[in-house]
Amino acid sequence: TEEWFPDPDLEPVWSSGESATIGAIHARTGRVVVLGDIAQAASDPSTCLRAHLTDVVACAGPEALVTFAAHNAAEAAAVRESGAAYVPLVDLMCQNSICPAVIAGHVVYRDTWHISADFSMYLMDVLGERARLG
Repeated sequence: TEEWFPDPDLEPVWSSGESATIGAIHARTGRVVVLGDIAQAASDPSTCLRAHLTDVVACAGPEALVTFAAHNAAEAAAVRESGAAYVPLVDLMCQNSICPAVIAGHVVYRDTWHISADFSMYLMDVLGERARLG
């Protein structure tokens, strides 16, 4: 897959379009919950974990490099402006500025940009609670 990185010059356009789209959905449904972006994997997770079976910490990435803090903040603001709820995810994937590839025995990533089905099931209860509170 092709890598994507937020373009600071396009962020206002992205935010405006996102807010308008979510606002239109919200007007018709009464409630919208948007899940924030995840931290991306620091490297191809399957390759890294195979190479470091006894040291999965080697596959962790620094939060500053694997998340897009400014984009996430702009997205959260756009979502809230539209009247929808925003549920952040980065804090569920990163602790102490490190984003590991394995959390509580669960492989976090399916690939660089998507979480694994197992990790999504692990997060199910907390995401449900956040969505209800959002």
